[in-house]
Amino acid sequence: MFDVMIVEDDQQARDRLKTIIDWETLPVRLACEAADSNTAMELYLLHRPKILITDIRIPIISGVELAEMLKKEDPDLQIIVITGYEDFEMARRSVNVGVVDLLRKPIFKDAINSSLKKVVDHFWNKQQERYSANFLEQLIEEHLPQLQETFIANLLRKPTVDAARIEAQFQQLGIRCEGPYYAVVMLMVQLPEGISLGHETMLLQDALSANLLENGFQVYSFVDSHSRLSGIISSPTADPDNAIEEILIRTRDQVSFLIGAQVLAGIGHTVNSLSQLHESRSGALTALNYQCILGSDSIMHFKNMEQMDTVFHTQESIHAYLLQKFRENNFPAITTAVHNHITVLSAYGNPLKNIKSFLFEYVQNITNEALRLDLELYRIESYVPAILHLIQNDPAEVCAEEILHLTEQLLNALFFRRETKSSYLISMAKDYIQSNLGNERLNLEAVSDHVGLSRIYFCKLFHQVEGISFSSYLRQERIKKAKELLLTTNLKVFEVSDAVGFSNAKYFSFAFKQFTGLTPLEFKNQPRN
Repeated sequence: MFDVMIVEDDQQARDRLKTIIDWETLPVRLACEAADSNTAMELYLLHRPKILITDIRIPIISGVELAEMLKKEDPDLQIIVITGYEDFEMARRSVNVGVVDLLRKPIFKDAINSSLKKVVDHFWNKQQERYSANFLEQLIEEHLPQLQETFIANLLRKPTVDAARIEAQFQQLGIRCEGPYYAVVMLMVQLPEGISLGHETMLLQDALSANLLENGFQVYSFVDSHSRLSGIISSPTADPDNAIEEILIRTRDQVSFLIGAQVLAGIGHTVNSLSQLHESRSGALTALNYQCILGSDSIMHFKNMEQMDTVFHTQESIHAYLLQKFRENNFPAITTAVHNHITVLSAYGNPLKNIKSFLFEYVQNITNEALRLDLELYRIESYVPAILHLIQNDPAEVCAEEILHLTEQLLNALFFRRETKSSYLISMAKDYIQSNLGNERLNLEAVSDHVGLSRIYFCKLFHQVEGISFSSYLRQERIKKAKELLLTTNLKVFEVSDAVGFSNAKYFSFAFKQFTGLTPLEFKNQPRN
């Protein structure tokens, strides 16, 4: 089944297109639809459709320019362009993008379904090509030497202080990884139960290397004894998180498409020395382990970990995660994490001592964070009973329940004043949006950077918490501010457009009418009390 995205600013035309596509017979389904290029780009990041049907004339940038941008994200994306008789020059340009078909308006049922069948046939032929014996044999021949793998495997597992010696060994072994910044990624192919791995991991290795090299990264990768693919990525920039995440998503899509299996991935922190690679590897493995158990999302950066169901590799990582969930007012996630971590601690050393030590540190962290978030000092007195349970010789289960009860009290006190159930991070993002509405550079990337999350993860989190896409929310807030300015000031329409961050007055008028049913001038001049 192949996902389809329709981009058309005319709602009637969009609705008609949806009714004439043969969804029952063709192996295609509607993933999303958009009226402008910005919304289309955001929805693409969320749904990653394989087929784009776009009008050539859409707001903000043209359908051809949108197709060019999305082709960079996924070269396998298949595009059908809808054009009018007056769009000859743009239509000729679209040929260079590699569109499957150019369809002239009005669109007829046979024409659109014939184009979609052509796309489906293309995908099936490509699958057969990629699965040929010659292709798999080539991957086997390119397997990395055992000596390199052994050295890198040891480097990733053990702390090493001599960075200069590591660089010398890299040169001796012919491993190109020039930095100056590094991040470790770990990936795994997850096949249905009862089916064993064959050449799938090597196919994943080849796709990952090709995509990283194409985007200017150097990478060394190998398959470990657990059939996991580990990769050391060297980057010229200190903050490659978004780029790496997007490349892994593209790799996942390609490999999943070819072999029909799920690909999970974890990304570790970026470090600035080869001697710190074990720290990045620890984060990547932690994120991958949670993905293997939860399956909540197939790409997980260690800093974005949303849920967990197994042991953390360090006490620092469990406490960092719990603190993040506390800021987000996510009590269910905290409860699950605390119970699961206690279960793990129960199996080692002195269980009661380890559990109480863990809970003590957790209480200290959340009370400090509650005060930082402006909780009234007198409310902290509620933590006294929980501390008494830790000091006394109470069972671990009783201590945990008291600590979780304290957590719930603090969260209720902290978030009681909030008008919505938005997480702390989303509230921070919304405050930032309100303060910067007039900046036309305010976009998804700027806001996600402000709150410290990757663009793709923030995009999903915002939609999950607010029930609306980021671009729709931003446009809505800009229009609301514009209405206020039109009613309360003598600013001209183009001045209001600038004041609320629209790149040009023409698109501002289009978006305003879409939202209100009136042009800005009609709205300003309408009779009112």
